Amino acid sequence: MPGAHIPSTSRRCCALEHLEKVEDVPATNLDDVVPARRHFVTAAVVLITGAGWIHLLSAEDHRSHSYVAAFFVSTAVLQVSWAALVLYKVTRRLLLMALVGNLGLVLLWVISRTTGVVFVSGVRHVEPVGIPDAAASGLELMAAAALGLLLATRRGDLTVPVARILVAGTASLTLLLVVVAGATGTTHHHDYHGPRA
Repeated sequence: MPGAHIPSTSRRCCALEHLEKVEDVPATNLDDVVPARRHFVTAAVVLITGAGWIHLLSAEDHRSHSYVAAFFVSTAVLQVSWAALVLYKVTRRLLLMALVGNLGLVLLWVISRTTGVVFVSGVRHVEPVGIPDAAASGLELMAAAALGLLLATRRGDLTVPVARILVAGTASLTLLLVVVAGATGTTHHHDYHGPRA
C-alpha cells in the first residue's frame, strides 16, 4: 500500500543479503576468457618495437658504414611506425605487411651470416653472429609467429591467466633482450679484404 511503513529490521536484512551477494562475486574470475586476437596483437607490437630499438642501437655501432647504418635506422623507423599504426587500428593488410617484412629481415640476417650480402658493398663477406643481431632476429621471428596466428585464425579466446602470461612474458623477454643487446653492442668490422700479402 502507498505510504506503508517498512520495518527497519526488514530493511537491514535486505541490505545484508545484497552485500553478501556482492561480496560473493570475485574481482577477477580466472576461468573467464578474453579475446586472443587483442593479446597477440599486443605481443607482436612489443616484439617488433623491441627489434626496432635494437636496430636503432645497431645503427650507432655501424656509423662507419653509411649504407648499413641508414638501413638500420630506416628499419627501426618502419617497425616503430607500424606498431603505432596497429595500436590505432588493426587491419589485415598491416598484419600481412609486418609478417612479410619481419620474415624478410630474418632471411636477410641468415644470408648475411652464411654467404654474405653480395649486392651491398662492405657486407659481402660473412658476418659473425652477435648478440644484438641474434636478439633482433629472434624478436622478429617470434613476432612473425604471432602475426601468422592472427592471420590464420579469425576468432579465439584465452583464459585470463594465459593472456596475462602471454603479455607479461613477451614484455619481459623483449626488455631483457634489448638491455642485453644495448650492453653488448657489436664487435665486428666491415670492409674486410682478407690478409695482406
